Amino acid sequence: MGRMQLKAILWLNDTFNIHRNEEAIDRLRQKAHDYDRDLETISDRLIQEKLELKKSQSKI
Repeated sequence: MGRMQLKAILWLNDTFNIHRNEEAIDRLRQKAHDYDRDLETISDRLIQEKLELKKSQSKI
């Protein structure tokens, strides 16, 4: 079963001229990693701001 799938994939690659571009894949992975890190930084900052706001409102 697995061998048939491999043959089908290879046939599709040859037929539609699909080739893996490892450099492009690595660039996309790095961008996704940077994007995730940026989102994490922003969410952490928002949580801290929310906690500070709650803290300041409880003092009133």
